[in-house]
Amino acid sequence: MSFSEFPGNPEIELSNLPSQELLARWKLGDSQAANVLADRYSARLVALVASRLNRRYQPAVAPEEVVQSAMGNFFGGIATSLIRASRIHSVWSLLATFAKRKMLRAIEREKTMKRGGYLDRVPFDESLFQQVEPKCEAADQLQELLEELLSSLTIPGPTSASARS
Repeated sequence: MSFSEFPGNPEIELSNLPSQELLARWKLGDSQAANVLADRYSARLVALVASRLNRRYQPAVAPEEVVQSAMGNFFGGIATSLIRASRIHSVWSLLATFAKRKMLRAIEREKTMKRGGYLDRVPFDESLFQQVEPKCEAADQLQELLEELLSSLTIPGPTSASARS
């Protein structure tokens, strides 16, 4: 139910509301308020990230993806109350901080991949481990001895006492 559907509330143009009020409305369930906030800040954030992004990383780091991730974290933090809307002085500065941190992390990932950091993360595969298993004569002799001992052991049959019960 949107806010304009409540009795006594006139139709309110959301785009004219301050960001703090839009956040409060979104927190109370008005999904249009989140859309207005995203529309209000996304273009400015993309421009900010693009202007701060070093030329060398521009092909690998898309400003639009950085902003989308930052917006997602921002709204997730507001929804889970990790960020209190009442304590936010400037939605713009908070979103810009999220975008800046996301951009720096994306650059760091790109640097790591260029250094070959992605090669360090090899998943453990049991079949690879079994192929590398060392073979030696002593191990073969020990295995033969163990098999010989196991075959010489006899399993006792049921005793007469256990047969009676």
